[in-house]
Amino acid sequence: MFLNAGYLTIENEIALKADVSKKKYRVKIPNLEVVDEFKSFLAAYLEVSSVDFLDNIIESLLEENQKKFIDSFSELLLASSYHDLKSENSYHMLLFPLCLYLQNTHEVSSNLEEGEGRSDITLKAKSSKYTSYVIEFKHGKKNDDLNELAKDAIQQIIDKKYDINLTGRIIHIGLGLYSKHVAMKWIVKNSSL
Repeated sequence: MFLNAGYLTIENEIALKADVSKKKYRVKIPNLEVVDEFKSFLAAYLEVSSVDFLDNIIESLLEENQKKFIDSFSELLLASSYHDLKSENSYHMLLFPLCLYLQNTHEVSSNLEEGEGRSDITLKAKSSKYTSYVIEFKHGKKNDDLNELAKDAIQQIIDKKYDINLTGRIIHIGLGLYSKHVAMKWIVKNSSL
């Protein structure tokens, strides 16, 4: 919606290996006014009076605070309609727009083709003073063990080498999800490329 309304600007064109006739672009939020508007829009959509927990999600990543992250993400899920939380993509589309707030410090990518697959969300630090993140979602059924799903998400990040082009401090986040319930695994890795 923001793209169609003209609120996002093109940062650069991404070369596609398979089909040069198709074009893909990396977009960004151009300024703080649009960021504030997006927060207001998201708060209205979620029907919440405060966007503090939205800010807390972003702050938790910058601070590497896993408790704050899971608490804030859980609050976001509780504020969401369970009718909208039907698949892995539902959760992905809930968190990804919030990650765009980190575009000054990170290259923010969704479904980035890296290693042997596509990571759900990759936050590549633009400077060594920041930590890079790879976030993977696993959606389950009512009786699934969410902790096992979170472990599977971490294992997928490792097995598929989604962090192959990241250096420095990297955090892998695996999220096991069902309805408004979430389990998280948070693994810290140091890498030099």
